[in-house]
Order: sequence, then structure tokens, then C-alpha cells
Amino acid sequence: MTKIAIDLTRTHFKRQSRGFRIHGTWLFDQSPEMPCLVITPVHRVISHERTMPFVVPLSSAFTWNEPEHAAKAAGEALAAMQLEFSEALLFALMMAVHDHLGDLIAIPPYYGEAKAVADIIVTDQDGRQRHAVVMDRT
Repeated sequence: MTKIAIDLTRTHFKRQSRGFRIHGTWLFDQSPEMPCLVITPVHRVISHERTMPFVVPLSSAFTWNEPEHAAKAAGEALAAMQLEFSEALLFALMMAVHDHLGDLIAIPPYYGEAKAVADIIVTDQDGRQRHAVVMDRT
């Protein structure tokens, strides 16, 4: 049985930056699931036949603060995504990743599918009420 590594229907965030889509998600073939950034070009339709995403796992995020590694990895990513190399595009990808490293670190652990099982009204000591939802993540 094939295990899905990336599922872009389960993301913590989706953004566009410097000509790239940045998806904050998890690597599902890891145990526990590891937060990662999945990067694709904005101008391409995402499909399994046409899209080769670039993945930055949390475990290697620190290396993006090293300019030599970031330039090498970004160059390899451009080639994998079948984008024509240019210094401007290389720099744009490096900066897009670097701009989202804090977001990557902030991705919470993956708890699986969650279902709302109840609506509640919480009343504090002063009588103020607020609405909340009880989630089941089993």
C-alpha cells in the first residue's frame, strides 16, 4: 500500500510569496508527522502529472540561514520544478522560503481529522458568555 507523503487538502496555511505558493503542512510519511513547507510556482496548476513541489521539512529549516546551502537548495528546487534558472528567480525562492521559516516553526503537531461534537456556551465568573466548539480528534 502506498502511503501519502503530502496532502495539500490538509494544510495549516496557504500563502503566495514572490511568485510561489507556500503551503504549511505536514509530511505524512513521517512518524510523527513532520511540519514542512511545500512550494510550487504560482503560474502552474497543481496536479500530480505536472507539478513537482519543493519541500522544506522542519528538520532542515535551520540550513536556510546558511547562504551557500540556501542558494544550492534553491537552484536544485528550480530545476526540479522545471523553472528556467535566473538569479532573480533563485533569489525570489530563497527569500520566499526564508520569509516563511517562522511560520514553519509555528506549525502545530498534526492531530488528525477533527470533528465538531458539541457547541457549548462558556460562562465566566462575571457572567460573561462566549461560544465554543468541542472537537474530537480521535
